Amino acid sequence: MSISDLPYIWMENLGGVPFLFLGTVTLGFFLLFRWAFAILPQEQWQIMAVLPRHRADSKRWHGLNLTYYGFITASAVTFAAGNMLFLLGALHVRLSISLLFVLSLMSLAVPASKIIAKVVEKKAFTFTIGGASFTGLVMAPVVAVAINEMNPQPDVLPILPALSALVVSFALGEGIGRLACISYGCCYGKPLSACSPVVRTLFKTLHCRFTGATKKIAYAGNLESVPVVPIQAITAVISTTGYLIGMGLFLTGRFAASLLVSLMITQAWRAVSETWRADHRGQGSISMYQVMSVVGIGYMIAVMMVVPSFPLAFPDLLVGLHSLWDPTVLLFLQSAWIGIFLFMGRSRMTGSVLSFFVHKEHL
Repeated sequence: MSISDLPYIWMENLGGVPFLFLGTVTLGFFLLFRWAFAILPQEQWQIMAVLPRHRADSKRWHGLNLTYYGFITASAVTFAAGNMLFLLGALHVRLSISLLFVLSLMSLAVPASKIIAKVVEKKAFTFTIGGASFTGLVMAPVVAVAINEMNPQPDVLPILPALSALVVSFALGEGIGRLACISYGCCYGKPLSACSPVVRTLFKTLHCRFTGATKKIAYAGNLESVPVVPIQAITAVISTTGYLIGMGLFLTGRFAASLLVSLMITQAWRAVSETWRADHRGQGSISMYQVMSVVGIGYMIAVMMVVPSFPLAFPDLLVGLHSLWDPTVLLFLQSAWIGIFLFMGRSRMTGSVLSFFVHKEHL
Protein backbone atom coordinates (compact mmCIF):
# COMPACT_ATOMS: atom_id res chain seq x y z
CA MET A 1 0.00 0.00 0.00
CA SER A 2 1.35 3.43 -0.94
CA ILE A 3 0.63 6.80 0.65
CA SER A 4 -1.53 7.74 -2.35
CA ASP A 5 -3.89 4.88 -1.45
CA LEU A 6 -4.58 6.15 2.07
CA PRO A 7 -7.23 8.78 1.18
CA TYR A 8 -9.31 6.17 -0.64
CA ILE A 9 -9.08 3.71 2.24
CA TRP A 10 -10.00 6.50 4.62
CA MET A 11 -13.01 7.49 2.49
CA GLU A 12 -14.20 3.90 2.43
CA ASN A 13 -13.92 3.61 6.20
CA LEU A 14 -15.76 6.86 6.88
CA GLY A 15 -18.26 6.59 4.09
CA GLY A 16 -17.45 10.02 2.69
CA VAL A 17 -18.53 11.78 5.89
CA PRO A 18 -16.07 14.71 5.48
CA PHE A 19 -17.36 15.41 2.00
CA LEU A 20 -20.95 15.26 3.20
CA PHE A 21 -19.94 17.71 5.94
CA LEU A 22 -18.32 20.11 3.46
CA GLY A 23 -21.30 19.86 1.11
CA THR A 24 -23.70 20.70 3.92
CA VAL A 25 -21.57 23.67 5.03
CA THR A 26 -21.40 24.92 1.43
CA LEU A 27 -25.19 24.83 1.15
CA GLY A 28 -25.45 26.67 4.46
CA PHE A 29 -23.10 29.40 3.24
CA PHE A 30 -25.07 29.75 0.00
CA LEU A 31 -28.37 30.24 1.83
CA LEU A 32 -26.82 32.58 4.42
CA PHE A 33 -25.08 34.78 1.86
CA ARG A 34 -28.10 34.93 -0.43
CA TRP A 35 -30.11 36.36 2.45
CA ALA A 36 -27.38 38.54 3.96
CA PHE A 37 -26.21 40.25 0.77
CA ALA A 38 -29.76 41.40 0.03
CA ILE A 39 -30.89 42.34 3.54
CA LEU A 40 -27.95 43.59 5.59
CA PRO A 41 -27.25 46.78 3.57
CA GLN A 42 -30.68 48.08 4.61
CA GLU A 43 -30.95 50.73 7.30
CA GLN A 44 -32.78 48.62 9.90
CA TRP A 45 -29.99 46.02 9.99
CA GLN A 46 -27.40 48.22 11.71
CA ILE A 47 -28.80 48.81 15.21
CA MET A 48 -29.90 45.62 16.91
CA ALA A 49 -31.16 47.05 20.21
CA VAL A 50 -30.96 50.19 22.33
CA LEU A 51 -30.49 50.34 26.09
CA PRO A 52 -31.46 53.48 28.04
CA ARG A 53 -28.44 54.87 29.91
CA HIS A 54 -29.21 58.25 31.44
CA ARG A 55 -31.85 60.93 31.14
CA ALA A 56 -31.67 63.57 28.43
CA ASP A 57 -34.57 65.50 30.01
CA SER A 58 -37.76 64.75 31.93
CA LYS A 59 -39.25 62.71 29.08
CA ARG A 60 -36.29 61.30 27.15
CA TRP A 61 -33.28 59.07 27.70
CA HIS A 62 -29.92 58.81 25.98
CA GLY A 63 -29.44 55.26 24.73
CA LEU A 64 -26.58 52.83 24.11
CA ASN A 65 -26.81 51.27 20.65
CA LEU A 66 -26.04 47.57 20.35
CA THR A 67 -25.15 46.64 16.78
CA TYR A 68 -25.57 43.71 14.48
CA TYR A 69 -21.89 44.30 13.73
CA GLY A 70 -21.07 43.12 17.24
CA PHE A 71 -23.55 40.24 17.06
CA ILE A 72 -22.17 38.94 13.75
CA THR A 73 -18.53 39.51 14.71
CA ALA A 74 -18.98 37.68 18.00
CA SER A 75 -20.64 34.81 16.14
CA ALA A 76 -17.82 34.72 13.56
CA VAL A 77 -15.11 34.60 16.24
CA THR A 78 -17.01 31.93 18.16
CA PHE A 79 -17.46 29.76 15.06
CA ALA A 80 -13.75 30.16 14.25
CA ALA A 81 -12.73 29.23 17.80
CA GLY A 82 -15.10 26.26 17.79
CA ASN A 83 -13.70 25.10 14.45
CA MET A 84 -10.16 25.24 15.84
CA LEU A 85 -11.14 23.20 18.88
CA PHE A 86 -12.89 20.71 16.62
CA LEU A 87 -9.85 20.25 14.37
CA LEU A 88 -7.39 20.01 17.25
CA GLY A 89 -9.67 17.57 19.03
CA ALA A 90 -9.85 15.46 15.87
CA LEU A 91 -6.05 15.17 16.10
CA HIS A 92 -6.34 13.93 19.70
CA VAL A 93 -4.83 17.08 21.20
CA ARG A 94 -5.77 17.32 24.87
CA LEU A 95 -8.68 19.67 25.48
CA SER A 96 -6.77 21.71 28.04
CA ILE A 97 -3.97 22.30 25.52
CA SER A 98 -6.41 23.22 22.74
CA LEU A 99 -8.23 25.69 25.00
CA LEU A 100 -4.95 27.24 26.13
CA PHE A 101 -3.82 27.70 22.51
CA VAL A 102 -7.12 29.26 21.37
CA LEU A 103 -7.52 31.46 24.45
CA SER A 104 -3.94 32.73 24.23
CA LEU A 105 -4.37 33.77 20.59
CA MET A 106 -7.74 35.41 21.24
CA SER A 107 -6.34 37.39 24.17
CA LEU A 108 -3.69 38.79 21.84
CA ALA A 109 -5.67 39.27 18.63
CA VAL A 110 -8.86 40.85 20.01
CA PRO A 111 -7.16 43.85 21.70
CA ALA A 112 -4.90 44.19 18.65
CA SER A 113 -7.97 44.80 16.49
CA LYS A 114 -8.46 48.10 18.29
CA ILE A 115 -4.84 49.04 19.03
CA ILE A 116 -3.60 48.57 15.45
CA ALA A 117 -6.60 50.46 14.02
CA LYS A 118 -5.80 53.37 16.33
CA VAL A 119 -2.15 53.39 15.26
CA VAL A 120 -2.74 52.98 11.51
CA GLU A 121 -5.98 54.91 11.00
CA LYS A 122 -5.57 57.39 13.87
CA LYS A 123 -9.09 56.62 15.06
CA ALA A 124 -9.96 55.59 18.60
CA PHE A 125 -13.39 54.07 17.93
CA THR A 126 -12.80 51.58 15.15
CA PHE A 127 -11.57 48.00 14.74
CA THR A 128 -9.44 46.16 12.19
CA ILE A 129 -9.76 42.47 11.43
CA GLY A 130 -6.61 42.75 9.32
CA GLY A 131 -4.59 43.83 12.34
CA ALA A 132 -6.09 41.09 14.50
CA SER A 133 -5.35 38.38 11.93
CA PHE A 134 -1.78 39.59 11.46
CA THR A 135 -1.23 39.48 15.23
CA GLY A 136 -2.63 35.96 15.37
CA LEU A 137 -0.42 34.75 12.52
CA VAL A 138 2.73 36.23 14.01
CA MET A 139 2.12 35.01 17.55
CA ALA A 140 0.70 31.54 16.80
CA PRO A 141 4.06 29.77 16.29
CA VAL A 142 5.45 31.50 19.39
CA VAL A 143 2.47 30.45 21.49
CA ALA A 144 2.59 26.87 20.16
CA VAL A 145 6.30 26.51 20.97
CA ALA A 146 5.76 28.01 24.43
CA ILE A 147 2.96 25.54 25.17
CA ASN A 148 5.17 22.61 24.13
CA GLU A 149 8.04 23.93 26.26
CA MET A 150 5.79 24.15 29.32
CA ASN A 151 4.68 20.53 29.03
CA PRO A 152 6.91 17.57 29.85
CA GLN A 153 5.55 15.41 27.04
CA PRO A 154 7.22 16.09 23.67
CA ASP A 155 5.16 17.82 20.97
CA VAL A 156 1.97 17.89 23.01
CA LEU A 157 0.70 20.41 20.45
CA PRO A 158 1.72 19.45 16.87
CA ILE A 159 2.79 22.81 15.46
CA LEU A 160 2.11 22.38 11.75
CA PRO A 161 -1.42 20.95 12.15
CA ALA A 162 -2.14 23.57 14.84
CA LEU A 163 -1.11 26.39 12.49
CA SER A 164 -3.16 24.84 9.72
CA ALA A 165 -6.19 24.66 12.02
CA LEU A 166 -5.66 28.33 12.90
CA VAL A 167 -5.47 29.58 9.30
CA VAL A 168 -8.42 27.46 8.15
CA SER A 169 -10.50 28.67 11.09
CA PHE A 170 -9.51 32.26 10.41
CA ALA A 171 -10.83 31.88 6.85
CA LEU A 172 -14.14 30.77 8.34
CA GLY A 173 -14.25 33.70 10.74
CA GLU A 174 -13.29 36.14 7.99
CA GLY A 175 -16.03 34.85 5.72
CA ILE A 176 -18.77 35.16 8.32
CA GLY A 177 -17.31 38.33 9.83
CA ARG A 178 -17.54 40.29 6.57
CA LEU A 179 -21.31 40.16 6.97
CA ALA A 180 -20.80 42.43 9.98
CA CYS A 181 -19.15 44.97 7.69
CA ILE A 182 -22.16 44.88 5.38
CA SER A 183 -24.45 45.48 8.35
CA TYR A 184 -22.48 48.47 9.63
CA GLY A 185 -21.57 49.80 6.19
CA CYS A 186 -17.82 49.79 6.86
CA CYS A 187 -14.96 48.42 4.73
CA TYR A 188 -16.99 49.59 1.73
CA GLY A 189 -16.02 49.46 -1.93
CA LYS A 190 -15.47 52.22 -4.43
CA PRO A 191 -18.47 53.78 -6.18
CA LEU A 192 -18.97 52.28 -9.61
CA SER A 193 -18.77 55.77 -11.11
CA ALA A 194 -15.11 55.93 -10.02
CA CYS A 195 -14.21 52.52 -11.47
CA SER A 196 -13.06 51.46 -14.91
CA PRO A 197 -15.61 50.56 -17.59
CA VAL A 198 -14.78 46.87 -17.13
CA VAL A 199 -15.53 47.01 -13.40
CA ARG A 200 -18.72 49.03 -14.01
CA THR A 201 -19.90 46.42 -16.49
CA LEU A 202 -18.95 43.53 -14.21
CA PHE A 203 -20.91 44.90 -11.24
CA LYS A 204 -23.73 46.59 -13.15
CA THR A 205 -26.29 44.27 -11.57
CA LEU A 206 -24.20 42.87 -8.71
CA HIS A 207 -23.38 46.12 -6.96
CA CYS A 208 -24.42 47.07 -3.44
CA ARG A 209 -26.43 50.06 -2.18
CA PHE A 210 -26.40 50.99 1.52
CA THR A 211 -29.26 52.92 3.11
CA GLY A 212 -29.27 54.78 6.41
CA ALA A 213 -27.56 57.96 7.54
CA THR A 214 -25.83 56.14 10.42
CA LYS A 215 -24.08 53.62 8.17
CA LYS A 216 -20.35 54.36 8.00
CA ILE A 217 -20.46 54.52 4.22
CA ALA A 218 -22.95 57.39 4.60
CA TYR A 219 -21.35 59.54 7.32
CA ALA A 220 -17.71 58.84 6.37
CA GLY A 221 -17.93 58.39 2.61
CA ASN A 222 -21.10 60.27 1.60
CA LEU A 223 -22.10 57.24 -0.46
CA GLU A 224 -25.56 56.42 0.87
CA SER A 225 -27.71 54.79 -1.85
CA VAL A 226 -24.78 55.00 -4.29
CA PRO A 227 -23.92 51.81 -6.22
CA VAL A 228 -20.56 50.55 -4.95
CA VAL A 229 -18.35 47.53 -5.56
CA PRO A 230 -19.68 44.78 -3.22
CA ILE A 231 -16.23 44.18 -1.80
CA GLN A 232 -17.48 42.82 1.55
CA ALA A 233 -19.62 40.21 -0.20
CA ILE A 234 -16.78 39.21 -2.52
CA THR A 235 -14.44 38.84 0.45
CA ALA A 236 -17.01 36.71 2.29
CA VAL A 237 -17.32 34.34 -0.67
CA ILE A 238 -13.57 34.12 -1.29
CA SER A 239 -12.75 33.58 2.39
CA THR A 240 -15.32 30.83 2.83
CA THR A 241 -14.00 29.22 -0.35
CA GLY A 242 -10.56 29.25 1.27
CA TYR A 243 -12.10 27.67 4.35
CA LEU A 244 -13.81 24.88 2.41
CA ILE A 245 -10.70 24.02 0.42
CA GLY A 246 -8.53 24.23 3.53
CA MET A 247 -10.91 22.00 5.48
CA GLY A 248 -10.98 19.45 2.70
CA LEU A 249 -7.18 19.28 2.69
CA PHE A 250 -6.98 19.21 6.48
CA LEU A 251 -9.49 16.38 6.78
CA THR A 252 -7.43 14.31 4.33
CA GLY A 253 -4.26 14.84 6.36
CA ARG A 254 -2.61 17.38 4.06
CA PHE A 255 -1.82 19.93 6.76
CA ALA A 256 0.89 21.89 4.95
CA ALA A 257 -1.22 22.22 1.81
CA SER A 258 -4.25 23.19 3.92
CA LEU A 259 -2.30 25.92 5.68
CA LEU A 260 -0.73 27.28 2.52
CA VAL A 261 -3.90 27.33 0.41
CA SER A 262 -6.09 28.97 3.06
CA LEU A 263 -3.33 31.46 3.87
CA MET A 264 -2.76 32.46 0.24
CA ILE A 265 -6.46 32.81 -0.53
CA THR A 266 -7.31 34.97 2.47
CA GLN A 267 -4.19 37.09 2.81
CA ALA A 268 -3.44 37.58 -0.88
CA TRP A 269 -7.05 38.57 -1.47
CA ARG A 270 -6.87 41.03 1.42
CA ALA A 271 -3.91 42.72 -0.24
CA VAL A 272 -5.65 42.82 -3.62
CA SER A 273 -9.09 43.81 -2.34
CA GLU A 274 -7.73 46.99 -0.75
CA THR A 275 -7.42 48.47 -4.24
CA TRP A 276 -11.21 48.31 -4.62
CA ARG A 277 -12.02 49.85 -1.25
CA ALA A 278 -12.99 53.47 -0.70
CA ASP A 279 -12.85 53.69 3.11
CA HIS A 280 -9.91 55.27 4.91
CA ARG A 281 -7.06 52.75 5.35
CA GLY A 282 -4.32 55.03 6.63
CA GLN A 283 -1.88 57.21 4.73
CA GLY A 284 -0.20 56.30 1.46
CA SER A 285 -1.24 54.54 -1.73
CA ILE A 286 -0.33 51.17 -0.19
CA SER A 287 -1.96 50.63 3.18
CA MET A 288 -0.28 49.12 6.20
CA TYR A 289 -2.87 46.33 6.08
CA GLN A 290 -1.70 45.33 2.61
CA VAL A 291 1.87 45.24 3.91
CA MET A 292 0.74 43.10 6.86
CA SER A 293 -0.94 40.62 4.53
CA VAL A 294 2.14 40.18 2.34
CA VAL A 295 4.47 39.99 5.35
CA GLY A 296 2.12 37.49 6.99
CA ILE A 297 2.31 35.19 3.98
CA GLY A 298 6.11 35.32 3.89
CA TYR A 299 6.39 34.86 7.64
CA MET A 300 4.15 31.81 7.73
CA ILE A 301 5.93 30.20 4.78
CA ALA A 302 9.24 30.70 6.60
CA VAL A 303 7.74 29.11 9.73
CA MET A 304 6.55 26.12 7.69
CA MET A 305 10.11 25.58 6.48
CA VAL A 306 11.56 25.33 9.98
CA VAL A 307 8.89 23.56 12.03
CA PRO A 308 9.05 19.77 12.18
CA SER A 309 7.09 17.96 9.48
CA PHE A 310 4.03 16.03 10.57
CA PRO A 311 3.40 12.48 9.36
CA LEU A 312 0.38 11.84 7.18
CA ALA A 313 -2.54 11.29 9.53
CA PHE A 314 -6.28 11.51 9.14
CA PRO A 315 -8.24 13.43 11.78
CA ASP A 316 -10.87 11.51 13.71
CA LEU A 317 -14.05 13.52 13.14
CA LEU A 318 -16.04 11.72 15.82
CA VAL A 319 -13.40 12.55 18.43
CA GLY A 320 -13.37 16.14 17.24
CA LEU A 321 -17.14 16.46 17.52
CA HIS A 322 -17.08 14.79 20.91
CA SER A 323 -14.54 17.34 22.13
CA LEU A 324 -16.97 20.15 21.30
CA TRP A 325 -19.74 18.53 23.32
CA ASP A 326 -17.98 19.22 26.58
CA PRO A 327 -19.29 21.59 29.30
CA THR A 328 -15.95 23.39 29.49
CA VAL A 329 -15.91 24.03 25.74
CA LEU A 330 -19.53 25.14 25.66
CA LEU A 331 -18.99 27.56 28.54
CA PHE A 332 -15.79 28.86 26.90
CA LEU A 333 -17.51 29.51 23.57
CA GLN A 334 -20.49 31.17 25.25
CA SER A 335 -18.20 33.38 27.32
CA ALA A 336 -16.15 34.25 24.23
CA TRP A 337 -19.30 35.27 22.35
CA ILE A 338 -20.48 37.50 25.20
CA GLY A 339 -17.05 39.07 25.62
CA ILE A 340 -16.64 39.85 21.91
CA PHE A 341 -20.17 41.22 21.67
CA LEU A 342 -19.63 43.55 24.63
CA PHE A 343 -16.26 44.64 23.21
CA MET A 344 -17.35 45.24 19.61
CA GLY A 345 -21.13 45.52 19.77
CA ARG A 346 -21.45 48.72 21.81
CA SER A 347 -21.53 51.52 19.26
CA ARG A 348 -19.31 54.51 20.04
CA MET A 349 -20.05 56.24 16.74
CA THR A 350 -23.84 56.34 16.87
CA GLY A 351 -26.21 57.55 19.55
CA SER A 352 -29.92 57.48 20.25
CA VAL A 353 -32.65 59.23 22.22
CA LEU A 354 -35.57 57.25 23.63
CA SER A 355 -38.94 58.23 25.02
CA PHE A 356 -41.39 55.99 26.87
CA PHE A 357 -45.16 56.30 27.19
CA VAL A 358 -48.21 54.38 28.30
CA HIS A 359 -50.87 53.09 25.91
CA LYS A 360 -53.81 54.50 27.82
CA GLU A 361 -56.26 52.75 25.50
CA HIS A 362 -54.98 49.45 26.90
CA LEU A 363 -55.83 50.33 30.49
